[in-house]
Amino acid sequence: MRILFLSFHLFLLCSSLAYAKELSLIEAFHEALHFDMSMQSAKKDNEIQHAEVDKSSALFYPQARLLMYQGRSFTDSTTPTTFSGSATTSLYRKYDSKNYGFTVRQSLFNKSNYAAFNQAREAAYKSDAILQKENLDLMARICGSYLDILMALDNIEYSEMQKFNMEVQLQSAEERYKNGVGTITEINEANANLESVVAKKLEWDNTLEYSRRILETYIGRYPTDVLRLNSQKLPKEKPNPPNIESWINFSLEKNPEIIAAQHDIEIAAAEIDKSIAGHYPTLDLVASKSFTDSQNDYTIGSRYNTNAIGLQLEVPIYYGGYVEANTKSSIARLEQSKYEFLKKQLEIRSNVRKYFHEIINGLSRLDAFEKVVASNEIALTGTIKGFEAGFRTNIEVLNAQEKLYMSKHDLSKERYTLIYNRILLKQSAGTLSEQDIQEISGWLSAKNS
Repeated sequence: MRILFLSFHLFLLCSSLAYAKELSLIEAFHEALHFDMSMQSAKKDNEIQHAEVDKSSALFYPQARLLMYQGRSFTDSTTPTTFSGSATTSLYRKYDSKNYGFTVRQSLFNKSNYAAFNQAREAAYKSDAILQKENLDLMARICGSYLDILMALDNIEYSEMQKFNMEVQLQSAEERYKNGVGTITEINEANANLESVVAKKLEWDNTLEYSRRILETYIGRYPTDVLRLNSQKLPKEKPNPPNIESWINFSLEKNPEIIAAQHDIEIAAAEIDKSIAGHYPTLDLVASKSFTDSQNDYTIGSRYNTNAIGLQLEVPIYYGGYVEANTKSSIARLEQSKYEFLKKQLEIRSNVRKYFHEIINGLSRLDAFEKVVASNEIALTGTIKGFEAGFRTNIEVLNAQEKLYMSKHDLSKERYTLIYNRILLKQSAGTLSEQDIQEISGWLSAKNS
């Protein structure tokens, strides 16, 4: 019993240690693949659509039926024995009845069956594309929520530095006022600045909690610790290939939403075939075998063995205009699908252009922010030296620190935006893969490293 108790606590300890380490981006994606509700729903819908293909293909195979009946019958009959019917005889009979039948039906021609099969197959292809779209969406959602957490953590650190800065400014203003060289206005301004920073930090705390909860809905557990971006590993490369038309061609060929819209057109075309099939005859091959023992009162004690085979032709004549109306509706549905397909193409083209240019411009902004940070670091160093030499005040040093923190904040935000735009560009082009998530995960590392 004691060994079992110790083993249980050792298991809990190992489990807690496993979850104590920072959650990487690729780990979050793998966990989401098995937990995210949208992904699981898309998988089940895909299974349903492929089962519909099996259902529609079953219409091409023979259909066999076996009918069996066995029971006991009771007949009380009265029969006239004279021409006038004045004299009759009564008879009460009991007998067993048996009836066995076996029928096989093979469809030889049914246009509706062919159309239904083509429609089910196209629906399965569309479902495959939607499942792929869900996979790409999941990658983008995981990356987006993970980067939101990192940005919130950076903003909290920035707010903490700013708060410390404001506290020093407030302390300096109070000392200046005590020494008779400051004013109460300086104290009030410094205090107002401090309260503003505190309020902003509370806002970022809420943002961090919200971002963590969003990621929790994807992976099924609360992400207490995550890896942090190592800016030294972040590449500053332009999209490959470097021309936007190649990305647009990728999207028209590989984007799952466009592929799904294409299959929608085929589904609508198959629906037209199904509607028109209402005018076509059907032809079946029917074979049957039956055995009857005393089936009714006129064949009591008689037995019949019957074998039959033949062709059954059914020709539709008139259904009140239903077929014509259904065909008209299906044609309109096909036209609607074509417009939706063109609309989706335009949307994807626009998104590809947007994210491609965002990356190009983001690289330029990233370079500019890095230069601003470097300039502010030099300015802060000079201000500190001036303060040590007596030429600059403590307030000037704090202001220089504030500018440096602000520029680092802008630089951090631009890095995350650039990473996310790379994800969105590949998602729109339909080329986003797990390898991309693995690559981005490689840009992250533990904070203490």
